[in-house]
Amino acid sequence: MVEQLPRTSIDPARHAAIDAQLKTLKLCARKLQAALSLQATELQILQRLYYKNKNQHRGALFWRSVSEMRRLMEKTEKRDLLGSINALRVRFYDKAQVQK
Repeated sequence: MVEQLPRTSIDPARHAAIDAQLKTLKLCARKLQAALSLQATELQILQRLYYKNKNQHRGALFWRSVSEMRRLMEKTEKRDLLGSINALRVRFYDKAQVQK
């Protein structure tokens, strides 16, 4: 679990700048969520293509690129980027504000 940083421990003069950056981060997280949902759909299609054609094309040069792309997409999905970004955002808010 990520340790929370109490807002009171930050210099009050920096609150406005931090809030602006957190708002920007929230907008980026929403765009990332849309992109990751599209990427998940594309990964499902690619996995199906890989499953159906791996024996037929395993000797072809282009198949290495297909296999590498599949592995990279799976790694990206396992990283849980959106969860990490949201955890970072939550660190700067009190527990009462997070539940709202």
